[in-house]
Amino acid sequence: MSGQISYLKLFIRVFSEPALAFEEVAKDAWQARRLFVFYGAPLLVLAALGRMQSLAGWQEDSRLVFPAFLIQLVSTTAALLLGPSLIGRLAPRFQSEKRLPETFKMVLLAYTPFLALQALSALFPPEWPISLLGLMYTVFLFGRAAPIVLGTPGPRVLGFTLVSFFILLGTAWLVNV
Repeated sequence: MSGQISYLKLFIRVFSEPALAFEEVAKDAWQARRLFVFYGAPLLVLAALGRMQSLAGWQEDSRLVFPAFLIQLVSTTAALLLGPSLIGRLAPRFQSEKRLPETFKMVLLAYTPFLALQALSALFPPEWPISLLGLMYTVFLFGRAAPIVLGTPGPRVLGFTLVSFFILLGTAWLVNV
């Protein structure tokens, strides 16, 4: 853990002051492995539990709920672990720096709203677009983070953000299939 900021403060900062959160991560004060274990893994489990709970309301067969939890957990984890390496390989084409640990940390922090709202989706009816709002904010955060963490030039940020988003979405989808 970074000496300057706790994981809970980092979580709050992603929502309240995203630029500062990404600057903190860009300084390499956070080790990628520790950030994943102590920050990302709990969010992944909570998101999968929230998704499982929201599915439990409309599943006729309760035996399908736990597999839904595992599928959600594995697909999101795969997107967070495989996606940054693909994005890192693509970064030089958008005049961004190819820094894999920082790319991983950036993706993890940008995914925070989606994961948090997945966990909260259990509290809302399934037709509410709560997860979609988290996904939209995730894309926004990724666009804000790319210039800070990877040095992506302004004119290239939108393209890099959209391509990276589809890489992460595609990775999660392929694991789900």
